[in-house]
Amino acid sequence: MKFTPLLIEIELCRINDMQEQFTTVKKRKQVVAEVKKSSSDFAARGEEGIYERYTWLDSDMDGSRISTFTNSFKEVLPTGQNIRQYVEKVLAERIRDAIGVEFGGVGSKLFGSFTKDFFKKTASVSLVDYRSKADIDFDKKRGHSVIVGDIMTDEVYGSLQDFLGGQKADFIIERMAKGLEFIPVEPYAVSQVLQRWYSMLHEGGIMFVQVPVELNLIFHAWVEMINNQYDGSGIEMKYSVGLADPRPPHSTVRICRLPGAPTELPVLSPREVRKILKSSKNNVET
Repeated sequence: MKFTPLLIEIELCRINDMQEQFTTVKKRKQVVAEVKKSSSDFAARGEEGIYERYTWLDSDMDGSRISTFTNSFKEVLPTGQNIRQYVEKVLAERIRDAIGVEFGGVGSKLFGSFTKDFFKKTASVSLVDYRSKADIDFDKKRGHSVIVGDIMTDEVYGSLQDFLGGQKADFIIERMAKGLEFIPVEPYAVSQVLQRWYSMLHEGGIMFVQVPVELNLIFHAWVEMINNQYDGSGIEMKYSVGLADPRPPHSTVRICRLPGAPTELPVLSPREVRKILKSSKNNVET
């Protein structure tokens, strides 16, 4: 990973902070607990908090606005394709049987942008359900549900299992943008969430994910490990590195669970994470 002189100081501070976080299990648990409390406090404020702090609400799939889902993931999409075109092409054999799940939003416009009846059913997970009554009624007619809860808690996944009814999701997407503040900048917690989502994914399924830029170093090495290990067979991954400034304030990942993929998503071990941080720090300093 290459660093420009302007980024050296930022990256060194980031690496030092991450190394400090990973010193003890107690410290890592503290980071996760603080984010969970923040999420709970925010959810308690309901719609007031949503409209006060966020502008990217129930975004469109496509269009010229930067807030569209396709713009958010354009770096990991095949050239010239939007999300709808890509997903409907890859999942063509699953038409009318496909299941979609979004984490971090209400999904009304997102899933409403796909071809009618492409999905058998869809669900979104959000800290707050801020839909209008008209949206709720429309979503019910097309088989879309919103599960209110924190994606870092077990309760949400119990509700998702009820929704899936023993089936797997074909399409999973998480585009939280500024809402990534409610994702702990702690690689082990994030990797556990991604493993959980991957386990919900049907063979041949697709997952689009945003991750905090603070984890760039870890994700760069992790994606490289996956692609080297599977070489496009079993798991296919594409990763786009984001910067804290300028935009985008996040990095993006596309994961395809191909036929023959492992049942569990391989992740870096704690020892490998520490080694990456140490090596990266040396590279930046030199």
